Amino acid sequence: MSKPDDRKVCWYRMAATWRNLKRRSSVFASSAPKLPTQMTYSLLITNVVLFSCLLIYSIIVSQSFMYVLALRNTQLKLDATAYIQVRKLIDQNMQAKFRYVTYTALIVTLLFIPIAYSSGSGLLFMSALVAFGMLVADTVITVKGNRPINAAINSWTNDQYPPNWQDVRAKWLQFYQYRQILNITGFVVLVAGAVFR
Repeated sequence: MSKPDDRKVCWYRMAATWRNLKRRSSVFASSAPKLPTQMTYSLLITNVVLFSCLLIYSIIVSQSFMYVLALRNTQLKLDATAYIQVRKLIDQNMQAKFRYVTYTALIVTLLFIPIAYSSGSGLLFMSALVAFGMLVADTVITVKGNRPINAAINSWTNDQYPPNWQDVRAKWLQFYQYRQILNITGFVVLVAGAVFR
C-alpha cells in the first residue's frame, strides 16, 4: 500500500517542481533585457554621428579660440623676420595636417544633416544645417582669402619682404577673424542643438 502512495507523492512533487521552474523562467524572461528596437538603433546612430561632429568641429574651433586668447596679439607684436618665420612654420604644419580635419568635418557634418532630420528634432536638424553652412563659408574664405596670402608670405625671405608687410598681416588677420566668427557660431549652434534637442 505504501508504494503507490509514495509514487503519488513523488509525482506531485515533480509536478510542483515543474510548475515552479516554469513560473521562474517566465519571471526571468520578462525581466531579461529586450533586444534593441529600430528606434534604439536610430538613436545610437544619431548620437555616434553627433559625437563625431562635435569632436571634429571642436578641433577646428580650438584654433579660433586660441587666436582670441593669445595668437592674434602675439602675431601683432612680432617684427617682420619673426612674423615671416612663424607664419611659414604654421602654414607648413597646417598644410600637412589641417586640411584632413577640414575635409572630415565637412563630410561628417554633411552626413549628419539627414540623420538629424530623421531624428525628428527640428532644432537638431537646423543646427546641423547651420553648422555645415558655417564650415562651407569658412572653407571658402580659407581658399579665397588666407591661402593666397600664405602663398605670398611663403615667398618672402628674412631679408626680402614688401615694405607694406604689416598691411598684409592685417589683411590675413581680417580674413581669419571672419572665419572665427563663422566656425565659433557653427560650433555653438551645434552644441546648442545637441543639448536642447
